[in-house]
Formats: sequence, structure tokens, C-alpha cells
Amino acid sequence: LAAAERSLATKDYQTAKGYYQQALQFKPEEEALRVKITEMDRLIALDAQKKQQQEQINQSYQNAINAGNALLAQKQYQSARESFQKALTFKPDDIFAKTKLQEIDNLIRQEQAIAAANQAKKRQYEEIIARADGLFNSKSYVESKAEYQRALQVMPDQTYPGQRIAEIERVVAEQQRILAEQQAKDNAYRQSVSKADNLYNQKQYELAKSEYNNALSIKPAEVYPKNRITEIDNLVAEAQKIRQQELARQQQYDSYISQADKLFDANNYPQAKELYQKALVIKPDEQHPKARITRIDEIYAMIAEQQKKQSGVASGTTQKPTSTSKKIVPAELSFKNDGERDHYLAGLRNEYPEGVTAEVYKEQYKVTTRYIIIRGNEVKELREIHFLTYGGKQHSMNGKPITQMYFESQVKPRGGEYFKKLEY
Repeated sequence: LAAAERSLATKDYQTAKGYYQQALQFKPEEEALRVKITEMDRLIALDAQKKQQQEQINQSYQNAINAGNALLAQKQYQSARESFQKALTFKPDDIFAKTKLQEIDNLIRQEQAIAAANQAKKRQYEEIIARADGLFNSKSYVESKAEYQRALQVMPDQTYPGQRIAEIERVVAEQQRILAEQQAKDNAYRQSVSKADNLYNQKQYELAKSEYNNALSIKPAEVYPKNRITEIDNLVAEAQKIRQQELARQQQYDSYISQADKLFDANNYPQAKELYQKALVIKPDEQHPKARITRIDEIYAMIAEQQKKQSGVASGTTQKPTSTSKKIVPAELSFKNDGERDHYLAGLRNEYPEGVTAEVYKEQYKVTTRYIIIRGNEVKELREIHFLTYGGKQHSMNGKPITQMYFESQVKPRGGEYFKKLEY
């Protein structure tokens, strides 16, 4: 209680509440302590509300100050003034905002004085320019030039009078050159269009387009070269579209063939055949996918025949496999449903003994080790494919991929368990 009172004296309501709660543990029957805790909750909430309100005031004040500074930097004095006045509504005694308002008032007065002087100069300048333009339009170039020079004395930073003076100095020479220049343009334009037409007729479209652009650089307003360029762009775009479509078809075909060849080499014949068929949809006349599909069908037939023979042997005798005679690599497992899988595993139970039987099938590029595991009511077929070309391994159980760690935990014979390894 003493600690709670000290914390309460410093307005540390959260700590005081903690001490009251500790005191309540010693005397749970003290209702006064519960009242104190409730009072602390009220004071904590009130204190949080005050802090939040103060934070909102501080944030609103800072937002107004930031906006005022930004507007002042942009010389938007009236808007800046409003922002600093708004800041004072949050902190009425703020010296910074008051100083900024005085600064803005001084800047506004200075700006008004400069504007008045500039306005007087502007009126005088505009009167002189009006007279000079009238003389220029009436082709009184000497008098007009003198007025433009007077305008420059009033407002030296204006570019218009200088431009007019330069124009006056050029206009006479320009009038003399214009006829000869126009004739030269006409000749150059006709020659360029004639050359472009010849290239267009020869289907040399890029060169023709360049020449039509050259003609447009001579006479930009001419419609004929623009129409021809549009025609060329359409022809080129269509040709490019056809090339891209053909390239996309070729890339898709190559992708299917590449994937299918890898699957074929890995004895994954169902997926390989599907990809070869997709490749033939893109290029029906290609011989490679046709030949591979034919080979896959032959392999299917061989596997079916072999399985038929093996099934016949199994049904005619109860003898378990013990020889190392040559056998074909069993086909990849792919079940449509659980019933199909269970039927296959039931066949293994009838064909193989209880325990672990390992069958090793050695081929040119890979070695497939097939484990038939029968333990009580559980039947599994696990496979490890070791690719000799790059050293990689794949592991599966009942046709589905598994990790090497799980694979090794399953195929290791257990104490006293039957194990036999056959090589083909």
C-alpha cells in the first residue's frame, strides 16, 4: 500500500495499480483495494486520453507549420499565412508561428510595392509595343525597329522586341530567298518521293520508309508520304506478327520435344507420349514425335506381353522368384484410383515372399532398384532410379515421390527379416 501511494503521488497510475493488485492478493476481502484499482483504471484511461489529445494537438500544429513553411518557400504568401494562423489555434502563444506571420506581412508589402512599379513599366512597354506592331504590320520596318528598341530600354529583360528586331533584319533577305528556296524544296521533294516509290514497289520497305520520311522532312504537311509510311508500318507489323507467331510455335514445339525426350530417356513413357502428341498438334508433319510415339506403343506392347507371361507363371505355380534371368524394367506406376493401386499390391503379395525382395535392373544410362516389401498386412513397392549420366537419384513409393531418407528407412531389412537381391 505504501508503494502504491508513492506511485499515486507521482501520478504513475499503472505502477500504483500493480501495487494495489499485489496488496489485494494479501487481503482479497478488502473492498477498498478493489475500489482503488477501479480508480486507477479510470485515471489511466483519462491520462491516456489526455496524452492522445495532446499528441493530436501537437500533430495538427506541426502539420500546419510544415504546410506554412512549404507554401512560404513557394511564395504562396496568403496560403502560408492561413497555415501559420491555423497553427496558432492549436498553440496560441507560439512564437515561431507569430514570427512567421510578421515575416509574411513584410514580404506581402514588398511584393505589392514591386508589383505597382512593374505595372507602370508594363503599361508603358505595352503602349510602345502596340505602336511598333502596327508599324511592323504595315511594313514600315525602319520606324518599327526604332519603337522596338525603345521598348527594350523600358523592359530590357523582354525577348519579344529583340525577336522582332531580328525578324525585321531578316525579312528583306528572306523575301529574296523564298522563291529560289521553294523551287529547290519542290525538286528535292519530287526526287525523294520518286525514289521512295521505286523502293516500295520493290518491297524494300525499310529503305522506302526512310525515303518517305526524308520527303516529309522537306514538306512536313504533305499527306502522300504519311499515308505510304502508314501502309509500310502495317505491312511490317503484320510480317513481324507472323514471324513472332511462327517463332512462338517453334519454341513451344521445341519445349514439348525437349521435355518429352527427357521423359522418354527416363522411361516415363505416359507423360512423354502426351508431350509428343502435343508437339504433333503444333507440327503434324514432324517425324521425330511420330517415331517416338510408335516406339512407346511398342514398349507398352512388350511390357504388357511380359507382364502377361509373368502373370501366367504366377497363376501356375506358387514358386517365388529366385533366379537372375533377364527381365524387362517394370513400367512406371500410375494408378487412376486407390482400388487400382490396392489390386496391384495384392498381386505382389501373391507373387513375392514375406520380407524384402530387391530387384536391380541395369540399363545403359541408369540403374533401377525395385524393392517389394511385405510386412504383415502391409505391401509396398519402392523404387530408386540412379541416373548414371549425372549421378542423380529419384525415389518413389507406390508410384509417388518420397525423400531419400524415408526411402532408406523403409528398404532396410529388419532383424531376422527375409531379404533377397536379384539382378537383371
